[in-house]
Amino acid sequence: VSQPFSLEGQSVLAFLEWAADESGRELTFADSAARLSAGYTRFSGEIDLRGLDPEQAVSTVMSTTRFEVTALDGALRVKRRDSE
Repeated sequence: VSQPFSLEGQSVLAFLEWAADESGRELTFADSAARLSAGYTRFSGEIDLRGLDPEQAVSTVMSTTRFEVTALDGALRVKRRDSE
């Protein structure tokens, strides 16, 4: 059983790295700007992730951000919603 991730003050990148590690998936980004932005974007506040598996946690948490995460072929692929 994995430990829930504590979001407060952490970067989106740190959360996604945790989720990828916990789920055994590779973390990939649509482009370097998305990766850089994920590193700079910080969470303010907590979301109760107890009882959620890493994929459920990603779905719950990332819906509050400007990032879109798709699980595909053993990877979590991240892009910014505004980079369509």
